[in-house]
Amino acid sequence: MLNPGAVFAGYRIEGLIGEGGMGAVYLARHPRLPRYDALKVLHPRLTTESSYASRFEREADAAAQLSHPSVVAVYDRGMEGDQLWISMQYVRGTDAAAELRMHGPMSLRRAVAVVSAVADALDHAHAHGLVHRDVKPDNILLTPTDTGGERAMLTDFGIASVTGHTALTSTGSFVATMAYAPIEQLEGRGVDARTDVYALGAVLFELLTGVRPFADLGIEAVYAAKIRGEVPDLAPLRPDLPDAVGAVVRRAMAGQPQARYATCGELAEALRLAAAPPAPPPPPPTAPQPQQQPAPDGATRVAPPVGPQPSVPVPPPSWQTGPVPPPRRRSRTGLIVGALLLVLVVAGGIVTFVLLGGGPGTPAALKATTADGEVHLRWDAVRGADRYEITRDGTRLTDTDATRYTDASVEGGVRYRYQVTAVTGSGDRSEPASFAPITAAIGAPRISRPAVDGLAVTLTWTAVPGAEHYEVAREGTALDRVSGTTYTDRQAPVGRVRYQVKAVDEDGEGGSSSASAVADVEPWAGIQPVASALPSLVPAAPDQNLDTPVGTHSCVVGDVSGTQAVEGIDCTFDNGIKAFINRFPDAATLADVVQFYNYGNGQVITTWSCDQKTQGNFTQWTNPSDGTPFELLTFVDKDLALFNVYVTWSADHTVDDLYNTFFLSGITCS
Repeated sequence: MLNPGAVFAGYRIEGLIGEGGMGAVYLARHPRLPRYDALKVLHPRLTTESSYASRFEREADAAAQLSHPSVVAVYDRGMEGDQLWISMQYVRGTDAAAELRMHGPMSLRRAVAVVSAVADALDHAHAHGLVHRDVKPDNILLTPTDTGGERAMLTDFGIASVTGHTALTSTGSFVATMAYAPIEQLEGRGVDARTDVYALGAVLFELLTGVRPFADLGIEAVYAAKIRGEVPDLAPLRPDLPDAVGAVVRRAMAGQPQARYATCGELAEALRLAAAPPAPPPPPPTAPQPQQQPAPDGATRVAPPVGPQPSVPVPPPSWQTGPVPPPRRRSRTGLIVGALLLVLVVAGGIVTFVLLGGGPGTPAALKATTADGEVHLRWDAVRGADRYEITRDGTRLTDTDATRYTDASVEGGVRYRYQVTAVTGSGDRSEPASFAPITAAIGAPRISRPAVDGLAVTLTWTAVPGAEHYEVAREGTALDRVSGTTYTDRQAPVGRVRYQVKAVDEDGEGGSSSASAVADVEPWAGIQPVASALPSLVPAAPDQNLDTPVGTHSCVVGDVSGTQAVEGIDCTFDNGIKAFINRFPDAATLADVVQFYNYGNGQVITTWSCDQKTQGNFTQWTNPSDGTPFELLTFVDKDLALFNVYVTWSADHTVDDLYNTFFLSGITCS
């Protein structure tokens, strides 16, 4: 782990962006240019493994061939000490997977924009002979643009391959995420552009539903479903969307490659057409115009129309149902395109009425709140409004068809001023409505999976802009405050432990919520249940000393090779007593072991109790060959039914010595 301020390969480390199974990504200052880069560093333990090192280097080589606004640029790669690294474009924002976790499914309009950008990037890669092979929301970055919009960018070409080739791994090894991989990729057959088409279709499904394809199935069931060519149904999760959108997903995720779209661009174009609003109805037919005839007095009169006049009803307004995109209702003024000319023919005369449409009303009931590095805006819907324009400090951020907006591109501790303007379909605009100025709260850090070593738990989290320090708590109780992005709890309690980390700015203001992570502290691994059940006998962790009425002792994970036990704990007391706690695979094996120790020489078999409650059977005997005393305890508790405790002492002690010193001490009673 690289700490802030460290220099690596010439780059100055500013903070941790994220960490995964292969390595970590840091925000780093370029050694010569005035910019920040993202520095991806492979874990040292993987550098010597050729498959991981090849994948890591291939990511740089593959992405370096591409130059596209929707592909994260790779600048350089190399090795520093024993660690491989890649420097790449730093993209501020979040990934699509995190966006879905925070805010749920996307609107159709936004999903179309994201898929279109990624499709363009993939077609660019395919034109250079590369198949990405790992397209998923985690590898799609979302970043705000200078004009207030959003750009989707594709990253992680770590398992990209040349068209027609299989994975860059050993046979049967599977790196790509299964939910997004078509059957030909799972079976190790050749891949081409249609492999990425399938994955992009799966991504589209998830963007619109917030649910990963086949999320309710196990691995075997997912594989079987893909063999059968099944495609998850969009309609039950998003009944508001046009059926044509579901058809796009079905074709993109077709089981046979030839049944899919040939390119990602074709998929995106089909999606845009499916999402387009229906065409407006044709205009009503024009009634015949009355003929002007000279009147006897020389004036002009309007003659009544000849023949029967059909009644032409005004077509009703049409809209798309569902929340995404929101109802696009045609207001009364929209139906008449700003002005409706009514011509009434009455008794040979003509009367003209002009109905003029005014602009929309100003949004009201404005509310701005802030939490976790974001600002949330809400307002009431405006009658006749087709969309709302959001500005921040006078700069346009975006247009939205909803009555709420979340600005995730703010910096904690900075004061912002927002305005919202209602806009009709014909372009009429309301007066801008101003929210009360608001200071953005700093965000919560993102905690990596805790590292557990015995009773020590190490937490690592991402740096939060504007944070002066971080407050660390365990189960809601404060532990410490640190300025860095890592902390080690060296005496964690055994069991499932929840930690919280909260970022705090220089004014002492923290985010509205803490990031949390769970650590499973089980220093005794598989034999933890018996260690936890006998705390007076077994220390909290291996090699720790424990003072008991029997004497001071420590325990280690036992060597059960050559025995019928599967796991064990061996404890040694300072007076020479040894206790062995073993777990057996089944009750029959344990019974055979107990029977094996039936020497019949002074043997005593009875039950043993704690607080007048029977705990199990107690066997006591002397080895007839050397006079060594033994005790054997078994348990009736279902959680300990496959365990026994086997106790012995040197031959210069009797079974009564062992009984009085060890058993009567109550050390086996929790």
